[in-house]
Amino acid sequence: MLNKFILALCSLILFSCTHSVHIVHVGDFRPYQKFSSGTKIDAEQEQFLILGFTLETNYINKARKELLSQCEKGLIQGPVTRVSTSHGFFSWTNKVHMQALCLDGSEAMLSTIK
Repeated sequence: MLNKFILALCSLILFSCTHSVHIVHVGDFRPYQKFSSGTKIDAEQEQFLILGFTLETNYINKARKELLSQCEKGLIQGPVTRVSTSHGFFSWTNKVHMQALCLDGSEAMLSTIK
């Protein structure tokens, strides 16, 4: 009986991980650009929770600021945002991954004139 309990407990602890994607948001290109005309930028942040408690509640805003800081003098086009969760034993990690195309100032001005 004790062996079955230990086996059940170990399987619960070792094999209770799941992953899920909650939201994928894709923005558009205005004006339309080839992907090769700019630089790909991306940012990732995480929020770790144990039993629903966390100290980090600003992780999405941090990822957005990180993405914007990579394209300060340009124009961000085609943003893609993915929000997902990885579940563990009495804990989980919320993740946000943002990526976009950064057009430098001259390309952005030329594309708006056309």
